[in-house]
Amino acid sequence: MARLRSSLSRRRGTTVVETAVVILITLMFIFGIVEYARLLFFFHAADNAAREGARYAVVHTGDSTPAGTASDVPTFDTDGTFKAPNTSVSAVVSYVMGNQKNYMTGFNVTVFNANPATGQPTSGAWTDAPFGGSIGVQITGTYRFIVPTLLGFSSSTKAIDVRSVMNSEAN
Repeated sequence: MARLRSSLSRRRGTTVVETAVVILITLMFIFGIVEYARLLFFFHAADNAAREGARYAVVHTGDSTPAGTASDVPTFDTDGTFKAPNTSVSAVVSYVMGNQKNYMTGFNVTVFNANPATGQPTSGAWTDAPFGGSIGVQITGTYRFIVPTLLGFSSSTKAIDVRSVMNSEAN
């Protein structure tokens, strides 16, 4: 009988160690999935904001709507639409990004005249884009992860560069 009890008490200690290891690995997988999901959601929000900003820019090319800065606040008409030219393109992007921009450092919005084939910036002001010319909106910054060291990420940040290009409807 004495041998049976001794064997059970040693087995309990082994079970606790095995359980701790399995729980640690499981939590790392769960945190990794959550962190990856947050990054995908952030990219989706940034892509949508760049698209909305580009749409706003192409519609308001010729009415002296400013490109603005990332800290601009939009104004709205009584019907809930953005009021032009009082609302800058950057204000639209910031508004659509919502709280997601708080996960970034160096949040910056750039509006530019774009090459229609490559989407790269070209010379000239975006407000001078001809009808059918391309206008681009770019969001840049650095995304901050929540739990990088626990998951073994080599870096706790990721450079962000999201761009949307559309054809101008004004001028």
